[in-house]
Amino acid sequence: MHPLITIFAHGSLGLLPDHEAVMFLMPALPALLVATIVLGAALDRRGTFGEAGRTVALHVPLAVVAAVLSLASAGIHFAVISVHLEVDVAEGVFFFGLAWFQLVWAQVYLLRPGRSVASLAVVVNAVVIGIWAMSRATGLPIGSQAWVPEQIGLADLLATSFELGVIGLLLPTLFRERFARALDSQLPIQKAFVLAAFMFVTVGLLTALALVPPAFEFLAF
Repeated sequence: MHPLITIFAHGSLGLLPDHEAVMFLMPALPALLVATIVLGAALDRRGTFGEAGRTVALHVPLAVVAAVLSLASAGIHFAVISVHLEVDVAEGVFFFGLAWFQLVWAQVYLLRPGRSVASLAVVVNAVVIGIWAMSRATGLPIGSQAWVPEQIGLADLLATSFELGVIGLLLPTLFRERFARALDSQLPIQKAFVLAAFMFVTVGLLTALALVPPAFEFLAF
């Protein structure tokens, strides 16, 4: 692997998407929101969501969004496994285990969105965020580059943001007594679809932008 590619994959250059990518994304998101609303209305008129006026508890679309964020984090971590394996086997194994955990957890939580499953994700993601913060602030005490801080790249910044989002969405579940009224409030199923679908597309776009930026083509010479 070309050394510049390795540096980029680690985020050591701290590269962000170029101007054209950002300019594309800014108008794309409002357009996608409008498209999702139109699609939701069309599906509702066709009876895809069941009887007219059907509602769903707010915690259902929030669970879908949490799963989407976890899947996106898993995708980013899967993408860097081979790079980390070349640097340090332990690092590669860590990212391999983390990616699979986030992938499997998302599926389990969609099927069984209980407090114990939510607690596990909060703990694991909090630990991972702590490790990431330390690796960027002071460097980790172990590994191939002990106590050498890494610069922040777009991919790792997004993965950490997604993990923070997972924690934020799951905390009300852990304190359900306090948030029961909000979590059980009814939302028209059309709006629930728009929320979940828009977040799915948005997170997917951001993940793709982080993993396949135009700058990568320039570095891969």
